[in-house]
Amino acid sequence: MPDTVLIINGATRINGNTDIIIEKIIEGARSNKTDIRLINLREKKIANCIVCLRNYGYRVHQEYCCTMG
Repeated sequence: MPDTVLIINGATRINGNTDIIIEKIIEGARSNKTDIRLINLREKKIANCIVCLRNYGYRVHQEYCCTMG
């Protein structure tokens, strides 16, 4: 079993089904003395590319950033 488990939660609802499942996973991992690292993306500020929105008025869908190519 790994020494540390990284859980990345992308769900937006607090105390929703995903949070319940993650809590069960954490309980199981802790019973095996495994360290847990939980990242809740809903607590992070993640913004759209402002260059596309500013210059074109919409999001440019490309495989790379519009400022790079």
